[in-house]
Amino acid sequence: MAVSEEVVKEQEIIEEDFKKAKQICDRIKKKYEFNHMPEILFALCLIYSRQLNHHKYEEWMQGRR
Repeated sequence: MAVSEEVVKEQEIIEEDFKKAKQICDRIKKKYEFNHMPEILFALCLIYSRQLNHHKYEEWMQGRR
């Protein structure tokens, strides 16, 4: 069963978003001395990570005009 390039690219984006969200969570945990990572914190960091990517894409598109 072959996997399309689109599926592979989407998986890479998802993995990068999760990696970035974990980095953000780790910084928050360190700063505020959390001993665990509440799921809601990770979800918010993941949303923030996705927004950063979207914002970078919009800036890139505006620069191409």
